[in-house]
Amino acid sequence: METFQLPVLTKEEVIEKGEEPESKITYLLREELELNQGKENTFDVEVLVHFNYIDEEFEQAFKEWFGDVLELTKRKYKSYLVENINYKQIIQLEQLKEVLVIASIHNYLVPDQVTGTGDEILFHLQHL
Repeated sequence: METFQLPVLTKEEVIEKGEEPESKITYLLREELELNQGKENTFDVEVLVHFNYIDEEFEQAFKEWFGDVLELTKRKYKSYLVENINYKQIIQLEQLKEVLVIASIHNYLVPDQVTGTGDEILFHLQHL
């Protein structure tokens, strides 16, 4: 069984293959969004792609939803940076089936690698 360790500080969440998290937006980013919901703020977010999809599928879906309005930057394994995204666009991004997690880049560091034993895969995320 494949799992991802999510970057959530309130509790540990492990998502099993085939499951979807309650929210794809991490706790700290949700708090930040709620504080700035009515404002014109933009955010820099890290997007982790669901393990059931390849990068090309996610990149195509992202392009279909956002066109050239937002820039997508590949970072590390299953990880992308999206800069200057607003509240409404983050909510739209959460609707993409390929997206597993959306987190503020200020809340954690992207792992250099994914470690796995057997069928389990963990993202080791370091909170700042």
